[in-house]
Amino acid sequence: MILILGGAVAVTATVAWYRISLISDIDPGEMLDGAASALRSHGMPGLKTWLGDFVNAHGDLDIYIVNASGEDILERPLPEHVVQWLALDGMPAIAKDGSNHARYWPYGYDWSPSGITESHRPAFNRSHLLANPKIIAADGSAYTLLVAWFGATPVDVLGADGITIPLVLIALAVSALICWWLARYISAPVTKLQHVARTLASGNLDTRADQQLCQRRDELGVLAKDFNEMASRLRAQMISKEMLIRDISHELRSPLTRLRVALGLAQRGDDTLGLQLERIERDIERLDALIGQTLQLSRLSGAKPGSENVELGQLVSEIVEDARFEADATGRHISESIALDLSARGSGELLRLAIGNVVRNAIRFAPAGSNVDVGTRLEGGAAIVAVRDHGPGVPEPDLERIFEAFYRVAEARDRDSGGIGLGLAITARIMALHGGGAKAKNAADGGLIVELRFPAVHGATPNHGLAGASA
Repeated sequence: MILILGGAVAVTATVAWYRISLISDIDPGEMLDGAASALRSHGMPGLKTWLGDFVNAHGDLDIYIVNASGEDILERPLPEHVVQWLALDGMPAIAKDGSNHARYWPYGYDWSPSGITESHRPAFNRSHLLANPKIIAADGSAYTLLVAWFGATPVDVLGADGITIPLVLIALAVSALICWWLARYISAPVTKLQHVARTLASGNLDTRADQQLCQRRDELGVLAKDFNEMASRLRAQMISKEMLIRDISHELRSPLTRLRVALGLAQRGDDTLGLQLERIERDIERLDALIGQTLQLSRLSGAKPGSENVELGQLVSEIVEDARFEADATGRHISESIALDLSARGSGELLRLAIGNVVRNAIRFAPAGSNVDVGTRLEGGAAIVAVRDHGPGVPEPDLERIFEAFYRVAEARDRDSGGIGLGLAITARIMALHGGGAKAKNAADGGLIVELRFPAVHGATPNHGLAGASA
C-alpha cells in the first residue's frame, strides 16, 4: 500500500507540475489580443481558425470560446465543470462579484508575468476556470475565452481525464511485484520443507531443514524448527526401537543358550542332573521375568495414568515395609523419613510399581551392611520421593542412560546384581505418564540418589524429607 500510494503521489505530482508549466507558458493577455484581432479581421471564420490553431499548439490545455448561448464556437462538448461555471456566470448573488470581472482568475490562482500565483480572492475558487476574458465583436456580441482548470495539485489531478489508467497500471504493477515476491517468499520454504519431508519419509532419518530456514522469524521458521525437532525425535524413537529389539534378542539368547546347554547335560542322567534342573528352572524364571517386564514396558506406551488421589506418604511407607524383608535377608537396612501428608493424582498401582522398582534397585546395589534411605519432601510445589543407596554410584555420563530399557552400567552387567535393565525404564515411563520425571545423581559422599518428582501435590510440610537427598 505504501508503494502504491507513493507511486500514485509521484505520478499525480509529476502531471500536476507538468500542467502548471504548460499554463505558465501562455499569456492570457496575448491570447485575448490574438482572438480579438482574428475576430475583427476575419469575423467568425477567422476566430474559429485562430482557436483551432491555438488548441492544436497547446493540446494539453482545455481552451474554449463560447458564445452568449454557452456553446463552443468549434462545437466541442464542454466539460461539466465549465458548464457549471457558465451557469454561475453573470449571477453575482451566487458567484459574488468576481465572476463578472473581465480579469477574474477563479479557483484561487491569478495570471502574472512570471506565471501562476495565488489569488487574492480565494473565496472564488469553485469555478474550475483559470481565465475568462470577454471578446466583443463589431456587432456588439460577446464571446468568452475560457481556459478550463484541470487541477495543479495531486488531489486535483486524481480526478482529471487520463490519470485513472496510469494509476491503475501502477497499482497493478506494484501489486504484481509484491504478490510475486510474497508467493516466492512463502512457497520457496514450503517447497524446501516438502522436499525434506519426502526425504524423511523415504527413510533418511538424518535429513533436516536448513539453518537459514530455521532462522526465519515467521511461522515458517517456527514450522521448520518444529519439523527438525520432530525428525530428531522420530530418529531417536527409531534408534530406541532398534536398540530395544536388539537388546531383547540379546537378553533372550543368553538364557536360551544356557537352557540348551543345561538340557544337554541333564539328558546324560549323571549325578549333576539336579544341578542342571535348578539352572533350567532359574533361567526359565529369568525368561518369564524378562518377557513380563518387556510386555509391561510396551503396555505403558498407550496407558493412561488414571485420576485417583494417591497418598504418597502412605504408599511409600507400604513399599518400604514390603522391601524391608528383602533388604534384611541380604544384610541391608532401610531407613525412612516420610511426610504422610503428600498426595498426587494418578494410578496407585503404577506409582507403586515405579517407586518399588527404585527401592529394589537401591537394595540390589547397596553394599552389605549399609543403609538404603527412602524419604519424601516438598520442593517448589512438587512432591519428591528420593531413594539413596551407599554403593559405588554411577559414572556421570551414564546417569541419564540408566533410565533406558536394557541399559546397565558396565560394572553392573553381572546378571546376579545388574538385573534385566528394565526396572528404571519402567519407572521413567510411569513418571512421564503422570506428568513428572525421574532423575539420578551421585551423592557428594558416595552412593546414588534417584528422585521421582510429582507435580500435583498439596498439604505438605517442607521440613520433612530425606537427609542428604539434595547433595
